[in-house]
Amino acid sequence: MDNLISVIVPIYNVEKYLPKCIESIINQTYKNLEIILVDDGSPDGCGKICDEYAKIDKRIKVIHKPNGGVSSARNAGLDVARGGGIAFVDGDDFIEPNMYEELIKKQNETQADLTFCFYSFAMKNGLINVNEKIMETFCETRNLTYLFNHENYHNDGKELFYNSYITGSVWHTLFKKETIENIRFSEDVRYMEDTIFLSRAILNAKSISYVNKYLYNYVLRENSAIHFSNEAIVQNCISYINNMSEVLKNTKYENLISALKFHCYSYCLFTKLRFNAKLSLKEIREWKSFKNFKANNKISIDKTQKIKNLLVYLRWDLLTKMLLKIKDKNKKGQWVN
Repeated sequence: MDNLISVIVPIYNVEKYLPKCIESIINQTYKNLEIILVDDGSPDGCGKICDEYAKIDKRIKVIHKPNGGVSSARNAGLDVARGGGIAFVDGDDFIEPNMYEELIKKQNETQADLTFCFYSFAMKNGLINVNEKIMETFCETRNLTYLFNHENYHNDGKELFYNSYITGSVWHTLFKKETIENIRFSEDVRYMEDTIFLSRAILNAKSISYVNKYLYNYVLRENSAIHFSNEAIVQNCISYINNMSEVLKNTKYENLISALKFHCYSYCLFTKLRFNAKLSLKEIREWKSFKNFKANNKISIDKTQKIKNLLVYLRWDLLTKMLLKIKDKNKKGQWVN
């Protein structure tokens, strides 16, 4: 089972994208796969699509379950996975044909517990590569700080360059099963849940490696799970901070908790201002403290982000809203329908 890779696909309301996703997995050049499709109570035709593909590929195992969120779906897959390697693909994304061949090759060469690859954003105008220039340093140091600075990037029109952070997502990573044997996704967290899981895995890992190729394609959808603007976002952030505090306490990264509190307050405020959402920030008001602001600024290298941090701290909402509008205007027309 050591060379078997279990690919776990959480699926909810992605009927339009699911066939391309599944076909990109079953057509991998690396054939020793267990493909676990988790229908998380999807209200559209996803469940039927999963069952049809299971009929034509014996490597596919389908789980139908009541809706519980992406963390619940991934956990259901982890509970039955038999492979020595574990991978995740979101149901609206797709992967390059040689992704797992490249990852397992690198993993066997380095004996790394986690093996990353680079990824691309799939937009209306095609694939935009995301160049994580800090990846080599991240693999050498396993420094969790690199997961939390999300703003230092520039775009040359063909490629996005993220100089100082690694995405905190699990979908461009091959995990050794033994490294995550006792780790599960936090089911009370529906946004940023990947970072909690990945942080636990990194703290468990003895070594990390990466493949310098763009092998995962992340589809940017305007109505994807990360673009919600209801009251649940505040409770989600509270759960996220509680979970990350548990992960980071008594480690050398405990000081990151303050920075993450300010980041989460900022995110909630941005949502409130951007979408005119009726969010009450009373429960998390203390996260906007000078201590947390200062801690977040230490890991925010980008000048624009530092300005936004200051505006949030000072509660200059009008200027903050203007900055957000400019940012949204620059993104207009990029989303995939």
